[in-house]
Amino acid sequence: MSVEALTWAFNEAPDVRKCCVPVLLGLANHAHANGKGAYPGQKLLAHYARKTVRATQDCLKHLLEDKLIARGDQRHVAYIPADRRPVVYNLAMHRKREVPVDLLPEAEPVSGKAAAVPDMHEEPVQEPAGEPEVEPAPPARPAKVTGLAAFKAARQKLDEKRGAANPPASGTKTCRTHRGQPAHNCTPCKSEALGGVK
Repeated sequence: MSVEALTWAFNEAPDVRKCCVPVLLGLANHAHANGKGAYPGQKLLAHYARKTVRATQDCLKHLLEDKLIARGDQRHVAYIPADRRPVVYNLAMHRKREVPVDLLPEAEPVSGKAAAVPDMHEEPVQEPAGEPEVEPAPPARPAKVTGLAAFKAARQKLDEKRGAANPPASGTKTCRTHRGQPAHNCTPCKSEALGGVK
């Protein structure tokens, strides 16, 4: 796909018959930037143009007659079997129509007031003296916690959500069977004593 070829087909191609515009756009969609080497099959062009294959063939004939396309170098399709080989076309991108003045981007407005264009040589208008308006700063985001600290914080939240007891303070004796539980108040041991599942 080439933007240059599509731009030419949309805007600059001269004297294109209305019925042939979609086929020309389909060819431009497959052409190189210089407009050469477009070889979409006729079925694909018919699909693009919402036409029958026969109508697409007629459009290609008209485009050739109007010298908007020409047969290109068939070596581009030498790798395709001969019975399925499409025709290579080149777009006549050297032929261009004039764009109407009112469609040019730099054209002045035709109706209504003309937009005021600032004079680049004028001095900038000075603001009256006083306190400058200062926009409030956005609220600061909390610092992102990473690494081991983030893991510990996430683990603590998960334990709180599950209702697990906090790990015992340092210096207290821990349960021999259940690591991290205080020896005098081990929740899993109490559960086992009451007949709970291990």
